[in-house]
Amino acid sequence: MRAPCRAATAQRPLLSAPTRPKLEAERTDFGLRNYAIREAGDGRRYVRINNFIMPNKVAAVGNEGRVSEGYTIHWRVPVDDESHIRFDVYFNRVRPVACQRYEEEVATEIIDNRYRRNKRNRYLQDREQMKTGNFAGMGDHYAVHDAFAAEWPERSTIARASTSAPVTLA
Repeated sequence: MRAPCRAATAQRPLLSAPTRPKLEAERTDFGLRNYAIREAGDGRRYVRINNFIMPNKVAAVGNEGRVSEGYTIHWRVPVDDESHIRFDVYFNRVRPVACQRYEEEVATEIIDNRYRRNKRNRYLQDREQMKTGNFAGMGDHYAVHDAFAAEWPERSTIARASTSAPVTLA
């Protein structure tokens, strides 16, 4: 059975800023709270908070949470030793969740229930997008960024082998 709404993210200017966020972490009773801090101009900061609920959930401002409107929960459930299924829950207390937008983005990023961008093709990382779009260079479907972080165990090997800058899959 297909869920009525899936993950997607529209391009956000603060996430494509030319600088990386400053990251800070705080241990909590439930796991870890991560702060990504970006300069937002005029002496202001944009702080994105993600709560990592151990062992397999993330609660984040996400797509529906701007201006205290709601949040997103990502829940990863193991399928076998090498893969998992990700369930996304969206909540918005101000307006209906934008399911059509999510469905349209998922249609371009997921083929046969698999990410088009994946470990085998290095997540189609695009160096030009790293300069002009988001700094990861892996498109704007941030579930793919999460998959990269969860699926790439040899990150340190790639980092040592890489000779190109500014950012590698490391």
